[in-house]
Amino acid sequence: MSIQPIKIKKSDIEIDENNEIFATVSARSLGLDSDDSLRMFNAGKKWYLADESFSDPFVVELC
Repeated sequence: MSIQPIKIKKSDIEIDENNEIFATVSARSLGLDSDDSLRMFNAGKKWYLADESFSDPFVVELC
C-alpha cells in the first residue's frame, strides 16, 4: 500500500509573526474518523501535527 500525500492548498498556508509556517487540514484528510480541523506546521521540508504527539512527519503535496 502506497502512502497517499495530504493535499494542502497554498491558500490554506499561513505564516505567523515568528515566520513559522502553518496550515489547517481536516482530520479526515489524515485518515482520522473526525470532522475536526487540525493545524500542521512545517519544519524544513516536512509537515507535522502542531497539537498532537505524532512525531512522524506527513507526506504533503501542495496544490
